[in-house]
Amino acid sequence: MVRTREWRSPEFRSATSVSTAARTDLGELQDLVRQLTARQVHAQEARGLGEPGGRMGGMGEWMRKAGFAILAGPRVVASALRVARLARRVPLRELPARLRAVGGGRAVERAGWWDGVAVRLLPLLPPYGYGRCLKRSLLLLDLWSRCGLEPRLHLGVRRPGESPLEGHAWVTTGVARLDRRTGPEGWQEMWSG
Repeated sequence: MVRTREWRSPEFRSATSVSTAARTDLGELQDLVRQLTARQVHAQEARGLGEPGGRMGGMGEWMRKAGFAILAGPRVVASALRVARLARRVPLRELPARLRAVGGGRAVERAGWWDGVAVRLLPLLPPYGYGRCLKRSLLLLDLWSRCGLEPRLHLGVRRPGESPLEGHAWVTTGVARLDRRTGPEGWQEMWSG
């Protein structure tokens, strides 16, 4: 009899419903995390960041990229300082050749990751007073040269009639998955170096 009264008491019912609700919410949260992780991995593969068929997927891949970002941060900052120093001393037409004059290294397979780290740090990095695309392009020119690639800097404008005069800078390497990240869609090239 005592059990029946406890079971029917409002305190017991509210504790049971909270427990059931918490389990339901936890299950929904786990499903949501799985869906978001799957979308993130799919989006990264679509952008060329992931390694389809690689050893690690989901959280393991994210952790590898986070570790890479932590280790790559100082190199990106050093490249930004080098770009800022050279940009003050060398005219723009000579700057790409000077930035490419670094020893080629390894990590070509992670060249897209360098772009990801640089883009996230871009607002904090010198040279200041440059447009976002030009700063990014100059940084990638230095970083991708160190990866053993042969990047080229391109400057262009919007095609006439599409919008007011706007400028854009991008880098090409001859590697399709990297070139589409900075791509010249809708821009008419005016200079390349």
